[in-house]
Amino acid sequence: MAIETFEFIDDLNAANPTATDNVSEGDDHLRGLKTTLKNTFPNVTGAINATETELNYVDGVTSAIQTQLDTKLSSVADNSVTLAKMAGGTDGNLITYDASGDPAYVTTGTSGQILTSGGTGVAPTFQAAAGGGKVLQLVWATPVSANQDISTTTWTDVTGMTLNITPAATTSKIFVYCNVIVYFQEAHSGLSMRIDRGGSVITSQVSGGYGVYDGDETRRGSSSIMFYDAPSSTSQLTYKIQAKSYSAKDTELHESSDGYMYAFEIGA
Repeated sequence: MAIETFEFIDDLNAANPTATDNVSEGDDHLRGLKTTLKNTFPNVTGAINATETELNYVDGVTSAIQTQLDTKLSSVADNSVTLAKMAGGTDGNLITYDASGDPAYVTTGTSGQILTSGGTGVAPTFQAAAGGGKVLQLVWATPVSANQDISTTTWTDVTGMTLNITPAATTSKIFVYCNVIVYFQEAHSGLSMRIDRGGSVITSQVSGGYGVYDGDETRRGSSSIMFYDAPSSTSQLTYKIQAKSYSAKDTELHESSDGYMYAFEIGA
């Protein structure tokens, strides 16, 4: 009968032995099978417990698995070196990446803030959580209990109508509103008002009240002014109301407890 040369599994001929081969040659085939198995699996010294499914996981592997794992590990190590440039961050910082792919960090915000994108290549920042158009805070002036005569055409600070406010963000707007009670004590008397911020007049137009004086009778009225300011600041701002009389006519501002001044911070 035909006895093939045995070395590895692919040397075996599944057609051998044939039904007409001599039985005495069967030992040659058995020795050949043992030789083939030992040559094909030279390092197997115990039981192999992997299933056919587990062995098929390596199907398609084109290089040593250990070499591929070593390459992956090297890549992770390189990234670890890159992340070492993060030195300086503290617990709670957020890791970000700039346009070049280098890591950076953003310091921890405060409670209630949200993280806002700075755009491509710019690290994000924390901003107040309130959305656009929301009132972030309200400040009002402290009333005083004294009347104030305004009988000059020179701008004069209105007693009690001064307040301080510190915006939470440079994008915030400040809405200032004031209303005062006025006593007109001369014929055709009237009052003009304007808003000053930190020594600078911010209203382009003045707002005033006009009263009719008839004989000895004092007429009561009111005067109001409002302005939507964009200070672009997070420093404390001081707003105050200034007033003057029309043509030096005698006008009296009633005690501030009868009037009011408010400043609203509006989120961007």
